[in-house]
Amino acid sequence: MLEFVETKKKHIKKLLKIYNYYIENSIATFHKEKIDKKHMRNIVFFDDILYKTYTILLDNQIIGYCLMTPFNVREAYKATVSVAIYLQKEHTNKGYGLDSLNFLEKKALGLPIRSLTALICDENEYSKKLFEKCGYKQVGVIEKAGVKFNRILDVVYYQKILRPNFL
Repeated sequence: MLEFVETKKKHIKKLLKIYNYYIENSIATFHKEKIDKKHMRNIVFFDDILYKTYTILLDNQIIGYCLMTPFNVREAYKATVSVAIYLQKEHTNKGYGLDSLNFLEKKALGLPIRSLTALICDENEYSKKLFEKCGYKQVGVIEKAGVKFNRILDVVYYQKILRPNFL
């Protein structure tokens, strides 16, 4: 059974292993060098109730995590958050990304959040399809935004407006 729990310090070691896999083997993140536990804690823990990380459990085993992070630190952007999902490689393409995105959207609806965004490498077809399937629209392209694996990469912004008139 799939379950989402608020991330705790005891989860960091496993989440770090998942994230470092993506650093070393994919364009899902633009980190280029493996990170340590301290850096991972800075990525997943926040001092604001709008931003949270959830550990994804399947039959009580950690298979990934999903998070809502600041879109921008300026106050006017507070009601817009960014979302991301990282799953163990063996648990991708099984519907858990869709479940995770739906979970984040439900959480967002319980908070003063107007819209969700995702910044995705343009070559990451799986992530783009997932977000499009959930009603996100591509709203922008930043060309030649990053370099990874000796390739210059574009990134695309996706957005889903949950409550258009929310102030």
